[in-house]
Amino acid sequence: MKKNICISCQNKRGRRQCVKYRNNFICGDCCSSMQLNSSCPESCIHYGKLNSRDVKNKITDLLSIAEDIKNKNANEALKIMDKALKFDENNVDCYLEKGILLESQGKYEEAIKCLKRAGEITQSRDDIIYEIVRIYKKANKFYDAIEVLSGIKDTLKGSEKDYLLGECYFNEGDFEKASLHLQRVKSNPDVPKDKINNARIMLSKIYISQKMSEKAMENALSIDDEYKEEKVKLVGKIYLSSNRFYELLESINSTKELSMWEKYMLLQCHLAINKNHEAYGLKIVDDLLNSNFCIENGDEEIALLALKVKLSFINLKMNAAYETFEKHESSILKQSEENSDCFDASILMAYFLYTIDKRKAMDIYEKVMDMELGSFIIDELYNAFETLVITPYVKAKALVKSLEIVKSGKNLSFNRTAIVADVLYEMGEYSQAYDFYKICNDAEKPDSKILYKMSCCLLKQNKYHEALKTFTDILSLTKFIPGVYAGIIKCCLENDMEWDEYFNCLELEKLSFSEVYDLAQTYMEKEYYDKSGYLYNHILDKYKNMDVYSRKMVYHNLVCVYRHLKNIDKAMEIINEIPEKYKGELIKIDEACLYYDGEGHETAEVILSDFEEHSDNPEVYFNLALIKIRLGKFNEANSYFCKAIEKLTEDKNGKRINDYSEYCDMLIKFYANLSLCYLMQDQGEDALITIEKAMEIEKNQRVMDITFIAQQKLLGKEIKPVDELIHLFDGCLAIKDGFTKDIKKLLKGILYKAYPKENTTWSKNETTSNVEAFIRNERRIYNKNKASIERSEGTVQRYIDNLMLSFEKRIVNKTWEETAAAALGIKKSAAAIEYADTLMELGDKLLGDFEYINPREYLYTALIPYFKALKILAVGLINPYYIKNLNNMPVPNDIQSYKNLGIYCYKTSGETYYRIDFSFNIMSSEYLFELNCHPGLRNKFLNFKKHYMPWDKLMWVISGIKKKWNVVDDIKSAGLLLLFYSGFENYLGIEGSFKNGDEIIALAGNLIHLGNERDYCIKNMIKGAYEFDYSLYARNVRHLAQKCREGLLKLNRIE
Repeated sequence: MKKNICISCQNKRGRRQCVKYRNNFICGDCCSSMQLNSSCPESCIHYGKLNSRDVKNKITDLLSIAEDIKNKNANEALKIMDKALKFDENNVDCYLEKGILLESQGKYEEAIKCLKRAGEITQSRDDIIYEIVRIYKKANKFYDAIEVLSGIKDTLKGSEKDYLLGECYFNEGDFEKASLHLQRVKSNPDVPKDKINNARIMLSKIYISQKMSEKAMENALSIDDEYKEEKVKLVGKIYLSSNRFYELLESINSTKELSMWEKYMLLQCHLAINKNHEAYGLKIVDDLLNSNFCIENGDEEIALLALKVKLSFINLKMNAAYETFEKHESSILKQSEENSDCFDASILMAYFLYTIDKRKAMDIYEKVMDMELGSFIIDELYNAFETLVITPYVKAKALVKSLEIVKSGKNLSFNRTAIVADVLYEMGEYSQAYDFYKICNDAEKPDSKILYKMSCCLLKQNKYHEALKTFTDILSLTKFIPGVYAGIIKCCLENDMEWDEYFNCLELEKLSFSEVYDLAQTYMEKEYYDKSGYLYNHILDKYKNMDVYSRKMVYHNLVCVYRHLKNIDKAMEIINEIPEKYKGELIKIDEACLYYDGEGHETAEVILSDFEEHSDNPEVYFNLALIKIRLGKFNEANSYFCKAIEKLTEDKNGKRINDYSEYCDMLIKFYANLSLCYLMQDQGEDALITIEKAMEIEKNQRVMDITFIAQQKLLGKEIKPVDELIHLFDGCLAIKDGFTKDIKKLLKGILYKAYPKENTTWSKNETTSNVEAFIRNERRIYNKNKASIERSEGTVQRYIDNLMLSFEKRIVNKTWEETAAAALGIKKSAAAIEYADTLMELGDKLLGDFEYINPREYLYTALIPYFKALKILAVGLINPYYIKNLNNMPVPNDIQSYKNLGIYCYKTSGETYYRIDFSFNIMSSEYLFELNCHPGLRNKFLNFKKHYMPWDKLMWVISGIKKKWNVVDDIKSAGLLLLFYSGFENYLGIEGSFKNGDEIIALAGNLIHLGNERDYCIKNMIKGAYEFDYSLYARNVRHLAQKCREGLLKLNRIE
C-alpha cells in the first residue's frame, strides 16, 4: 500500500486528511501546529488532537507575550491568557499568572477564582493558598482569608498558617485569637526573623489597645533594630497610652533632629501637660499637616484637622476654625464616633453655626449624637447656657453633655449649672467650677456628690478651712465616699488640727494613686515623716508596675523622709534601686545630699559637678556652695551662693514661681548662708549688706541672729570662731516638687528646640531700640570719662543729670526745659506737675513692657522717668519757697548754729562729722532714723554704701545759701532743705495740707531715700550690676517715687 507523505512538511508520513489542504494528507505534528497557530474549522474530525509538546511550547510563548505587554495593555494580556487556557484548561501557571494580573487591576474576586482553580488542579499547593490569602488580605476580606486557612491542614511551613491567621485576626480586631496564633509564631525558633518581628509588632499593638503597657513594651523592645522606625513608634505609643510622658519626652529629646512622628508625639505630650496650649499646639498641627506625615499616616490627617478646629475655637478664632471644618466636614463627621477630637470639632462647629445656619447645626448634632433632635430641645439648651458667663468652648461642651443626658433618658438628673461645673472642673478651672457647684447645691437638700466636688475644688485652691467644713458636711450625709477622709486629714494638717481619728477611718485600697500620694506629701511637709513613709511604701506595694516617672517621684520623697529620720543607709538603698540611666538630675541631687549628710563631701561634689554648667535648679549651686564651705574653699562658695540666688530669682523674674512663700523661704536661706560665708572670711561689711536682703523679705529669728553677728563684727567686737560659725549653715537641699517642674521644663526645652522662633518673650520696637541705643551711648560716655565722673559726689550728680537729659531727648523726644519754655500762659508749677505725670505714665508703661525680660538694664532704665519726674516736681514746688525766703535762712558756722538746724556737729582727729541731733524728732521717717545710726546698730537699711545721709550735699547747700545760689537742683537737695530748713524750724515757710510737721519730715526722708536709690540704680545700670530680684526692686522704687509725689502735691503752690 502506498504511503502518503505530509503535504506540509514533505517529510513525515501523512495520516490525517486536512480540510484546509483540500483533504490532502498531513502529519500529526503539522496538524497540531496548524491548530495552534491558525484557525481550523471545528467541524474537522481531527480538531483538538494536539501534540502535548507543542501545546506546552505554545502556552509558554503566549504567556511570554502576555508578560511582555501586560504593563502596557493588561486587557490584551488577559485575552492572550484566556487563549492559552483554551489549549489547556488545566494549566496551573496560566491561572496563576492570570490571577496575579487581575489582582493588579483590583479585580480581587476574579483573581481569587483563578487561584482557587489552580488550587483545585494542584490539590492545594502551599504557594497557591498563600496567594489566595494574600489577595483576600489585600481586599480587606480577612474572614474569607481565615476561612481558607482554617479549611486546610497544617501543610504551611514554619508556622506560616499561625502567622497568617494571627495577622488576619489582628486586622479584624479579634485580638484574643490573634494573640493566640502570634504567640506561637514568636516562640517558634524555626520561623523566619521577619515574621517573628512582625508578630512582635502586632502583639505590642494588641497589648497597647488592651492597656497592658508592660507586655506591650516587652514585645516592642524585643523587635530587632532592622525595624527601628517601627520600634520607636511603638515605644512612643506605649508611653503615650500609659501617660508616661516623662519617658516619652526623654526619648524625643535624645534625637538630634525631630522627625514628624516625634513632633506628633510632642504634640500629644504638649496637649496633655500644658493647660494653655493653643499657640504651640496650632504651630505643631500646621507643621504636621504641611508635611508628608499625613501621607505616611493617613488615618491621622482628619484627626489633626479636627484638632486644629478645636484649638482655633478655644483660642476664639471662630472663622478660622469654621474654614478648616467646612473643607473637611464630611470626613470629620465620619470619624466623630471613633475620634474624640473629631467629635469635639463637630459639636463646637454645631454650636458656632446654630445662630448662623440652624438647619446645618441641627444636622451636625443629629449625626454626632446619633439621635433625632427637635429644634425645641436645642433652642432650650442653647438659651439655657447662652446666658451664663462662660467661654463659648464651655457652653458648647455643656450643651452636648446635656444632650447625652437627654439621649440616656435620665432627664430628671439634668441640671445646667452642675453640667457647666463638671466641664470647668475637667478643664482645671477650679475656682469657677466651685462657684457653679455652689449655685446648684440645695442648702435644704444637699447632695453629697456635689459637696464632694466642691470640697475638691477648694482643696485645689488651698482653701483648707472652707474645704474642711464642706468635707465634714458630707460625713453627716454619707460615709461611703472614700476620698472624704483623705481630704479631711489634709485640711486638718494644713490647719494644724487633730487628725488621728480620721486616719483610722481611711480605706487606702479604695483611694487612687494621686489621693494617697497627695496625702503622703502633706504629711511630709508637716514633718510627720513616719506617716508619710508608711503611705509612700503603701503606694510602692500597691502599684508594683508603675512607670519610671511615678516611681522616681515616690522614691524621691521616700529619700527625703528617711533623710529627716536620719536613716541614711535606708535612703541610699532606695536610691540604688533606681537604674543609673533613669536617675536624672533630681535623683542625683538626692544622692549628693545623702553623701553630704554622711560626710562624703568629695563624692557629693563630683556628683553635682556634672550638672553645674547647664542646670537651672538653684539647689545644685546652693549645695555646691555648702560643699565648698566644708572643703574650706570660701571664695568658690561665694560664687556658688550667688549663682543659686541668680537661678532662683531668674525663675521668679520670669514668672515661673508657683509658690511665692516657698520662693521667699529659699531666698532668705540663700542670703543667710551667703552672709555666713562672708563672716567666715572676715568680711563683715559684705555679710551685713547681704543679710539685709534677707531682712527685707522677713525678719525671722535666724536672720536676726546672723545680722547681730555681722553688726558685732562691724563694730569691732569679737564674734564666734569659724569652727562654731560653720554649724550655723543649712544642710543640703533636695528639690521640692521638682518632678512637675522638671517635666514642664523638659517639654519647654524640646518645644524651643523644635520651634526656636517661639522662644521670644518680647519683640523689639522703636522704644526698645531707642532704650538699647541710650544704654550703649551712656556706657560709652561713662567708660571714657570714668575717672572724672567719680571724682566727687558733685561730678557724679552732674553725670546723672546729663544722663537723665539724654533719656528725655532719646526716649521722651522732648525735655522739661523745652516744655517749660513753651508753657506760655500756664503756671510753671502746673506745667511741672503735668510733665512729671507724663513721665510717670511713661515709667509705668516701660515697667510693664520690661518687667519680665532680659537684659535687666531695660528694667532699670524704666525707673529713670520716675527719678526725672520727682526732680522736676521737687525743684518746681520747693524752689519758689526757697527763693521767697532765702534772706531769712540761717547759715550755720559753729556747733550751736548747726544745732539750730537740728544737726549735731563734732570733730575727731581733725575731721568734722555730722549727725541729726537728738533734739530733732525724726521718728516719723524710719529711713532717717536708721541712717542716723551706726550700721552696726541699725535694724534696717544696713547697706551703708547705698543708704547714707548725704552730708557733703548738705554742706554744698549751706554754702549755696550763703552765696545766694539756687541750690534746689535735685531730689536730694530738695529733701535736705525740707528736713533741716522746714522740718526742724520752718525757715522755708512751707505751707500745705500736711497734718503736722512729722509729714514734712517723712517727705524729706522719702526724697533723700529716692535720691540714694537713683544713684544706686543708675550706677548699677551703667556698670551692669543688678539686684537679683530686679523686678521686685523696680516695683519698690516705683512705690517710693509715688509716695514722694503724693507728699510733694500737698505743698501749696507759689509762683
